[in-house]
Amino acid sequence: RILATDQRIAKRHQSGEAANRVSRLRPAVAIFTLLLFAGGIGLYLDLGRPDLRDRPITSRTDEIMAARQASDNDTNRNAALNRAVQDLSNRLLENPEDLKGWELLGASLMALGRPEEAQTAYLEAVKQSGRDGDYLAMYAESVIRTNNGQVNTIARGALEEAAKSGSTDPRIQYFLGLADAQNGNVAAAVDRWIALANSAPA
Repeated sequence: RILATDQRIAKRHQSGEAANRVSRLRPAVAIFTLLLFAGGIGLYLDLGRPDLRDRPITSRTDEIMAARQASDNDTNRNAALNRAVQDLSNRLLENPEDLKGWELLGASLMALGRPEEAQTAYLEAVKQSGRDGDYLAMYAESVIRTNNGQVNTIARGALEEAAKSGSTDPRIQYFLGLADAQNGNVAAAVDRWIALANSAPA
């Protein structure tokens, strides 16, 4: 009898623990489910129109033409940027002290998705400008993009120097906030971003 009673008590204890675990997990599961549901709805709304019937491909000529036009525009844009990079590179070979030329070269390379090459251009602009805060911010962004969005010590050092220079470039506080968040200091990141939003022109 004692053994049977002990077993019943043990079972009730285990059941109680399991129930507690389930109750503790329930909020997390609910949040996760809600996020999945919201994500699914967002994807569905983005990919289709649930309020309209499906249409045959022949009735979507305008949409297809618009998509092709957008693709052509991207191709033309990239071709123009590549020409600009070549022209600027040639110009800077003849006049390496052209500060604006280095800035434009860096911006063109960034637009083409070549941030590692843009670093060289922006670093030259930083040197020639006497370490101007705006150019430090541009350089830091190119380093961060090269590093897959991670704010490493080089980028953070450039951003902190830019902040001390008095530059109001919004990239400075945005990326310093990102660095805080990546280091686990989310509260500091939020404070920076709120201050940045409040300082933006109305």
